[in-house]
Amino acid sequence: MDRRTVLVVFDGFQLLDLAGPADVFATASLSSPARGYRLQITAVRAGTVPAHNGVTTYVDTAIADIDGPIDTLLVVGGLAVPDRLGDRDLIEGIARLAGSARRVASVCNGAFLLAEAGLLAGRRATTHWLATGELAERYPEVDVDGDPIYINDGPVWTSAGASAGVDLALALVAADHGHALARDVACGLVVYLHRPGGQSQFSTAMRATTTRDEPLRRLQAYIDENPTADLSVPTLARRAAMSERHFSRVLPSRPASRRAATSSVAGPMRRAASSRSPANPWTPSPGSPGWARPKPCTASSAGTGGSLPAPVPSEGELSMHVAIPLYPRFSALDAVGPYTDVDSRGAATRDLLIVWDLVVLVFAAWHCDPTSSMTTRSPSRTANGGSRWPA
Repeated sequence: MDRRTVLVVFDGFQLLDLAGPADVFATASLSSPARGYRLQITAVRAGTVPAHNGVTTYVDTAIADIDGPIDTLLVVGGLAVPDRLGDRDLIEGIARLAGSARRVASVCNGAFLLAEAGLLAGRRATTHWLATGELAERYPEVDVDGDPIYINDGPVWTSAGASAGVDLALALVAADHGHALARDVACGLVVYLHRPGGQSQFSTAMRATTTRDEPLRRLQAYIDENPTADLSVPTLARRAAMSERHFSRVLPSRPASRRAATSSVAGPMRRAASSRSPANPWTPSPGSPGWARPKPCTASSAGTGGSLPAPVPSEGELSMHVAIPLYPRFSALDAVGPYTDVDSRGAATRDLLIVWDLVVLVFAAWHCDPTSSMTTRSPSRTANGGSRWPA
């Protein structure tokens, strides 16, 4: 029996919030067709829906045209969520579909949309750790817990940010079909079935300010690994081969905190939060540095001789031409992961090269016999320690 799973998107959504759960459900269906999922993507209007990173998704059914029973209604998140809280067609559509769904789920700050639709009142919920304060302040009727990767409260599931949607979807598969199938899916996608470290949304190392000085980086690693050791200033100064006076000068100027996270992912999100408009919390104001919408992706087919125009950066901008080859029935998560990472690092210009006959190119390049196992063609080591694929 296919479980009908409806995923709700909107202009400016986070692509990973969609692709992660979608690939989990699709992999479960591939592993056990008798216990599969039937995915349906919807939005306020049918047609192309651009994600925040510029990649477009095609929606064939508008949310108002979705009817009948639904097994799982999953609402994605994204930096554009605050701008969608006033979209009555979207909010009312989510509320209507929830009435015919066995369960409702959200990824990242998609929890705001569930809360706006009245689906989180009196329930425990989570969201991206950067948005937990905003969620609790805006919706005091919601019991917000910012630590777990995902939370299940009755028929409602909510998750932390971005990649936590994969954890959420694995938990849903486990609830539906048992941990054995969820484990197989996790192995196939090369992800954790259960994240280590108590499923904390972010680690101490991510919260800490990361120094560029190699001795201090080693010292930070030592502190993380030895929390019960003598970590006094004299002891740490000796480990860093510095005088106490010089050591105190090179230390980070302020203590680490959630808002001081400096990872490549949290940084742009924190900048976006700091430039939010009063009317729309946790999103940049139009025209602010954090809200420059990337250029739409340009599709090109190698098989038809299509070409990709060279990006023309504005003065002072860094231009990056990103080519991610794809082919029919590719794994969305394989492409979305790298593309989302590029987007989070703030590239000013992003283009996506679509190569429809990549399979032919790969087989030609590797001289691979389709009837044999590709695992038999392992790379050999070169004299300088590198790898080389056999001719």
